[in-house]
Amino acid sequence: GTPNPVADLLVHDTQTGVTTTMDVREGAPFSDGVVGHYIWAAQWAKDGSEILVQRTDRLQKHFDLGACSIATSKCRSVVRESRPATWTEGEPPRFLNDGKRFIWTSERTDFRNLYLYDVSGQQLAELTRDAFDVVDIVKVDEQAGWLWYTARSGDNHMLVQLHRVRLDGSGNRRLTDTKLTHRVDVSPDGRYFVDVEQAHDK
Repeated sequence: GTPNPVADLLVHDTQTGVTTTMDVREGAPFSDGVVGHYIWAAQWAKDGSEILVQRTDRLQKHFDLGACSIATSKCRSVVRESRPATWTEGEPPRFLNDGKRFIWTSERTDFRNLYLYDVSGQQLAELTRDAFDVVDIVKVDEQAGWLWYTARSGDNHMLVQLHRVRLDGSGNRRLTDTKLTHRVDVSPDGRYFVDVEQAHDK
């Protein structure tokens, strides 16, 4: 019954000795219903102008990726997910090499799909739009414009399959046999993959 501890995000300047508290709750007081009740996974933006942080309310009905300005200490929501009837599950964004675009995992369709965003909050592409769950990102080849990922896309959702899709969301294709489950390693040039196939009865 004791009050919950308050989590804040602070930035310390080693040259001036000044410590600044980021406004992770965007001016709202600390409470159960405010996004920013819990904050974690802080990381610097590539250009050093912002700190990116994951935030949620205490009941985890709303989850977002926040960006906090070093110059002003103000924070903004880059991407926000809301599921008032249940709860949200968030994952760290997978940034591309430019530090501006990132792959975002979301269950907004009731299935786990992948989206491409930039740090302004603009959705650039719906990478997957499937009625089954993505399991994991295996490889991103930015130069060739391909993403490899695993998903539960067969008749048996226990069996994991390898897919490949372009970074604009086109050309999505399953590459493995749905009668088996697969653990894969894609070659550096993306031309081949090593596939360990398994069945439940062997």
